[in-house]
Amino acid sequence: RTSWQGPVFSQANINALLNQDMLPFVSSYACLTGDYAYSSDCFGETWVKAEDKGAVSYMGSSVYSYWDEDDYMERSFFDALADSGIFFIGKLMNKAKMGVYSAYSGEGYSKRYYEMYNILGDPSLALFTQIKDTLQLNVLNLIPESSNYIDVHVSEESSSTPVANALVSLLFHGKPNQVGYTDSIGNITFNNPGSNGDSLYFMASKPNYRYDELVSQVVSSGFYPHLIESSFMDTVFTINLPDSQFSPFDTGAFNIFIENLGKETLFSLQCSLYTTKSYLNFVSPIIYFPDTILLSDSVWGLDAITAFVDSGIKNNTRDTIVFIFKDANDSVSTVKKQVKIKSPEINVFNADYTDKKTGISSLDTVKIVLSIANLSSIDDKSARFNLSPDDSNMIEFLDSSFAFALIPGEETLYSDTLRFFVKSISDTFAESGFKIVYSDTFKISDSFSFTFSINKKDYLVLDYSKDKVSGMLIDSLLGELGYFGDYLYTVSKSNLKNYKNIFLTDGYYLNNSIINSSDSIPKAIDSLCNAGLLNFYLEGGEVWYWDVKYSGGYDFANLFKIKGRIDGIPDSTLLFNGNSSTISYDMNLPYSGGLYLDVIDTLYGAKRLFSIGSDVYAVSYEDENYRTVGSSFDIGSIDDVDSVSCKKEWVKRIMLFFEKTIGIEELVSLTRLPEFGFVSMKSNLVSNELSLMYSALAGEDVNISIFNSLGRVVFNDKISVKSSGINRIVWRGFDNSERKLANGVYFIRIDNSKDSFTKKIMLIR
Repeated sequence: RTSWQGPVFSQANINALLNQDMLPFVSSYACLTGDYAYSSDCFGETWVKAEDKGAVSYMGSSVYSYWDEDDYMERSFFDALADSGIFFIGKLMNKAKMGVYSAYSGEGYSKRYYEMYNILGDPSLALFTQIKDTLQLNVLNLIPESSNYIDVHVSEESSSTPVANALVSLLFHGKPNQVGYTDSIGNITFNNPGSNGDSLYFMASKPNYRYDELVSQVVSSGFYPHLIESSFMDTVFTINLPDSQFSPFDTGAFNIFIENLGKETLFSLQCSLYTTKSYLNFVSPIIYFPDTILLSDSVWGLDAITAFVDSGIKNNTRDTIVFIFKDANDSVSTVKKQVKIKSPEINVFNADYTDKKTGISSLDTVKIVLSIANLSSIDDKSARFNLSPDDSNMIEFLDSSFAFALIPGEETLYSDTLRFFVKSISDTFAESGFKIVYSDTFKISDSFSFTFSINKKDYLVLDYSKDKVSGMLIDSLLGELGYFGDYLYTVSKSNLKNYKNIFLTDGYYLNNSIINSSDSIPKAIDSLCNAGLLNFYLEGGEVWYWDVKYSGGYDFANLFKIKGRIDGIPDSTLLFNGNSSTISYDMNLPYSGGLYLDVIDTLYGAKRLFSIGSDVYAVSYEDENYRTVGSSFDIGSIDDVDSVSCKKEWVKRIMLFFEKTIGIEELVSLTRLPEFGFVSMKSNLVSNELSLMYSALAGEDVNISIFNSLGRVVFNDKISVKSSGINRIVWRGFDNSERKLANGVYFIRIDNSKDSFTKKIMLIR
């Protein structure tokens, strides 16, 4: 009634939140959290009653709920939100309840679920799934008392595109007066309820848009100069070509166009101007009009005045122009208009460590390429970037600055290759970083920070199983394959970032532990994977379905993009068949381990690796930030058949997949390899490197030679092969003296004591 139990989150946790300006809708598919009849505030009431924090609304059950029914309800709620275009929480709750009704054909607890799940809050609230734009209301600032109707137009602020189906409300004397939706071209008309001196409050809203609001004044129809539009011609001075937009340093002619909507002729009208924030300024800020403006006439000011924009103002900064109209009779009317300053908006959003994809170590010279985007439509000129280390005792920049004469609007550019040197910090793990300071001709400046890890180990085998057999075997196989890492029973979450890849073994039924939903380690692994800092292998017979459903186990479904389907069959003699077009291609693994291995369903792009018939027992997932492999069966219980269908080959393929040095399609071609020969070559145009994959036997010496078009050797290397199978070498276009070679045709040859193979390559920088 007063908390969630797994993971624990209590009323005290709610009251300690600091989400003053970010109030979510909270839904809870659990027993009693919405028990509003409880003797004190229930969990849901605490969410909505927490002052300046908590939630804007809450949905929960007032009595005991049930696991399977809750699952149907939760899935139906989010399916409706994602697929049906429904945003209002009352309608979403009804869809969720209908999901339970449909699953049980109206039987079972269908009626109970309609009665026990309630919303504590306003069911008419709409959930946002993205921010498309900000709405912009267009209504007369001054509405003549004699007008029977008020025309309202709603558009997108950034593009002025009309917005259909926006909900517009009119409040009068503090109470709702009229409400309706805009038509296909963004228009709606209200009756005018006011008289002279009344204020009318308008508000426009629509799901996934920021709202807009404004206040209009009802005036007598005598003195009424109506502002139709303003004009800015930035032709006096501008850094970019004149575009009639307000940008830093722009100077030009400003004028306004008005219409006499009153009942009287306007004499000697003038308009004084100022801005509330002084980002936009005016020289001699008074615009004069013709001596006489008849009823319904529209005129421009007699002479434009000079306007100029201050420097260093960031993109989409707003200022408000205040227009004060005055005539010969000293009648006064004030109008406000908001304007936006348009500037370049530079974002350095990625640092690609081009030649250190698998990690940075002490004494490395690291090459990086930075990705720079101009998020604005305004071109940037003379953009300068300076790099400095966070700790000069750890890294030293060899190339510390670069510049662009032009960064076009809404385009992405890439820096030249920059270098920094990692100073000696032994072999201990460390974190370091650097700052990029940006400035430009508009006097706009910003800074961007990046961090990276030094001396990360290749792997951690974290063994939660009881017998420790599979974990120790994986650690041994990784060592044989030339990887360096640790084998541990426990680890602090702060040390997880010391590793590139984590293998977590949990064991099978009777040999397994429960990875509790409150365990901080899987939560930290999840976060590190999504941050692009880790790849993750997980094996366990109960972790996918049984433990999650019945034992409070941690749910890894989102990380692996799977759903645990059922508990497996009680059979200890199984044959898992690999799947074509995946890293398990051509593998068939006999298994003699534990019973009741969970069956897994794949979702959202996960790939089926090993199956028996239609039942899947191992999966992989490739995200832009991380890669995962998950398995119900443990590697330690695989029975080796040959050099392909065996434990060591499976561990090797997982690591090749994690290292991203080779894709799934290439792994397919690696089965049944020759003892010696080329496997594949892949070039990286950004980092100017060639990755050569070749097969060889352990213990033999392989010579790598590169010849120019004249037959002269420009590079050679001799390698003593440690592990049979796939091996890799990277060539970056330098000779043996570290001199950069010219573009052109080259030939690469590999040879051992028996055979040699040659391929032609093209070096292009």
